Amino acid sequence: MVKLEQLCEDLRWQGALPALELEQPREQLVRHPWSRGIGLLAAASVLVAGLLWLFGSLGDSGLSPYRLQDTASLVAGKQPLQVGEALPFETVLIVKDDQQSRLEIGDVGHLQLEGGSRLKIQRPFDRFGDGRLRVHLFEGAAEVWLTAPARAFVVETPWFQVWDLGCHYRLQVDKAGNGSLTVVSGAVQFLNKDQDLRLAAGQSLLIEARKASRK
Repeated sequence: MVKLEQLCEDLRWQGALPALELEQPREQLVRHPWSRGIGLLAAASVLVAGLLWLFGSLGDSGLSPYRLQDTASLVAGKQPLQVGEALPFETVLIVKDDQQSRLEIGDVGHLQLEGGSRLKIQRPFDRFGDGRLRVHLFEGAAEVWLTAPARAFVVETPWFQVWDLGCHYRLQVDKAGNGSLTVVSGAVQFLNKDQDLRLAAGQSLLIEARKASRK
């Protein structure tokens, strides 16, 4: 070992050691252990608030697939109506006497209301519509044309319902619950508290004192 050191003596560095350029130490930001959680919570709150605003805006619009094709109907507080205007749910239409009013039902079909009819556009049965559109006919006469799958549309009255089964039909009802239902093509389902009747093309019902009987 001593002999090896003697042999390496001439190889030893005799000068000053070179200076090394080292980076200055970076300042460390001390964070509380819960600060990251607060940041994530704040970001999540902003996201939730944005989604709530978006859904609220969509819900507030309340527009339905129903559009008027003429100006023969009146709506309290908003006159005249614009042709082709999307009507909000809960809108009540009153057709002027001796006139007719046509209402488009999206791509499902359309209906025509006779003079003196009063109809309300109802919200769909299901939250997202599911094709189950409906209106409420308080009184008057309506002719309905539908090309949608069965049970996509229903006309309600104070005493019964008429479900479409892919059809064209005529319906009339008065304030006392009297009226008639005639199927021109396809089929319909008539429902009230005590009756469940299916009518095919060419069949009719006579409605007296809120109870139906076949003609």
